[in-house]
Amino acid sequence: MNDLEISILNPLTEPLLKIKREAVQREFFDDGLALNKCPLSLYSYISGRPEKFHCRRSFNSQYELLNSGENSRLIVEFLNDNNSQIDLAFKSLDEVNKKSWHDVDSPTDEYDFYRFCENEVNPTFLKLIEGVFGVLISLNAFISRLGRGKSTDGLDIYNRVEELSKTDQNFLSKAYCNTTRNSIAHGSVSYNHRNVEFRDKNKAVKNDPREYMSRFEHLLDTCNGLALAYKKFFFITESATATPKQIFLEELYSQTESPWWKIEGCLNSEATENRSQLVIFVKPSTRDYEKVRASSVWTAILAERYAPGYDRYFLSLRSPIAHSGFAAFDGNALMENRNNKIASFEGYAGILENDLIFWVPFLKLPKLFHKINTYVLSIKLFSRVRTLTAVQGEGVEILARNVNIHRNGWKLVLNGNIVLESKDNITADYIKSRGIGLIRTALKQARRNEPIYSILRYIPLGYARISLIEEDYRRSVLKGFGLRKELIGTIQVQNIKRIRAPDIFGATIEQVGKIRYAWNKSWLSE
Repeated sequence: MNDLEISILNPLTEPLLKIKREAVQREFFDDGLALNKCPLSLYSYISGRPEKFHCRRSFNSQYELLNSGENSRLIVEFLNDNNSQIDLAFKSLDEVNKKSWHDVDSPTDEYDFYRFCENEVNPTFLKLIEGVFGVLISLNAFISRLGRGKSTDGLDIYNRVEELSKTDQNFLSKAYCNTTRNSIAHGSVSYNHRNVEFRDKNKAVKNDPREYMSRFEHLLDTCNGLALAYKKFFFITESATATPKQIFLEELYSQTESPWWKIEGCLNSEATENRSQLVIFVKPSTRDYEKVRASSVWTAILAERYAPGYDRYFLSLRSPIAHSGFAAFDGNALMENRNNKIASFEGYAGILENDLIFWVPFLKLPKLFHKINTYVLSIKLFSRVRTLTAVQGEGVEILARNVNIHRNGWKLVLNGNIVLESKDNITADYIKSRGIGLIRTALKQARRNEPIYSILRYIPLGYARISLIEEDYRRSVLKGFGLRKELIGTIQVQNIKRIRAPDIFGATIEQVGKIRYAWNKSWLSE
């Protein structure tokens, strides 16, 4: 992989990217990889949803297999021979992870839920099984067959899963159901009252809606855990293995992302005169031509670093606030400048074809507005940097989840969850020292979720009941969390006397000023 250290940096976003690299280094590499080489794309496995919900057991088990010394030669040969399939698996998984419905409530209406399954979940389920899970476990089945002295021919997905069941990684096979796979593939899924039925020629499997979504989420989390193990292995052993191109493209997305610039995807293409071309689809969200120009050049430079070998790099600029735009860059000139270690934008003169970046907003604003906007963005980015720096120093990240507000008279009622993520154990004293701050965090997020014209953003708080949890989960899990061991307890503030709500069962009650703490008995006993 190309060295990530480069002198041409975005002064607005680089402090934030540096903090993210440090988080990736601590979480996955234990200082075993230089900071400037730590991949930003792995940060999604720390803070992104659904990536952060990856199966840690799958990740640890797969990385242990990849890193095993006894089969190192076979593993490297297998990965190099199957590079294109693994690349497609990563691309498919990235497309699935980008879907907008992973951490939202499923439709409550039964018919709407079945349409949601038919149009979204079922095709994605099949895509994960065939295009991701089956590919990522092929190495496991290959090693197992060789270890038993058997032929590696005929290893379709069913036989790969059967082979897994004979190994120490048999838990991975629980993510796969052959009946479900066959039923979706052959269009034999039926929707009945309160259940989804999958049927093939051998048997039928029935799942209620919640159970089916849980199975899908388990498969996705397993795939993300396996993919993370492969990616970590590729980053550490880059010299010995052919790294899939999708890994580099994901690094490109992460490295260039900013409040006004987001890469949505890339496609291989062919330009005139049979020149190879990489088309990069970008969604700018600024009317400032200078920001677009600088980001376009920066994107082209990094695209050639992470995906070298193209004759042309074409940026398709699509945005709801401007006409469709474009910019084209000479791949050979970019490569020459990289080899010459050019370290300034001025040194990259001549890389832009026809010296043209076409970007015309529907509404043009004076330059003064763009300068003010730059200052506002810098303040927001600095605030984010300050927050992440505080999280690193304190060791606790506070997340408001599933928070909602409604009116009771002329005061607010607040409900929801606060997740306290930490490597160390959270103590009751820590929570009591942050009591009001936790409620304010939840209230701030709940107000932000409301439209700016809603009265809920402005009337005072009358009652708050917040559940405190040690580990982040999907919204669907948090809504019915119950008395799991990760539940710390509840925190309550009551200024409306007519509201009566029971405490959690068996709770230890503690009143500190206006705040009522109900500690979960099983959490206190740990």
